[in-house]
Amino acid sequence: MHPEIQKSRHRRQAGFTLVEVIVVAVIVAILAGVSVPLYLGYINNSRLNQATNAAGSVASFINACHNAGKASTTTTDATTSETVFTCTYEAGGANNPSLKVPSDITITVDETNGTVKASHKDDPTTESAAFSFTPSTPEE
Repeated sequence: MHPEIQKSRHRRQAGFTLVEVIVVAVIVAILAGVSVPLYLGYINNSRLNQATNAAGSVASFINACHNAGKASTTTTDATTSETVFTCTYEAGGANNPSLKVPSDITITVDETNGTVKASHKDDPTTESAAFSFTPSTPEE
């Protein structure tokens, strides 16, 4: 084989051509352009589902409290920042049932209309559907 042809082969095998690098960069950009919005959509859906589940749980808990003729109170746990809903069955409260909502969920309870809504603190524009409970005056 001619020595010039052998040198040419060695030069061509030394790396990638500019066209090959550009083609790979374009493919990676297209994949990123498609996958990033899908990923962000999944994240937003999971936040909405988490807020919706929390709102439904709180509405059920408050409804059960009211059906039992008891008062429900809301406090914030100082160490975990979780919102704690407690149904007052007995003085002292050692055995009172409670429901903790994670600190990344904001719960809005409207006692007048009997609705509970929730939103995720990382995306406050995404609000859950309103869950209803029966507003009542608890027995004292």
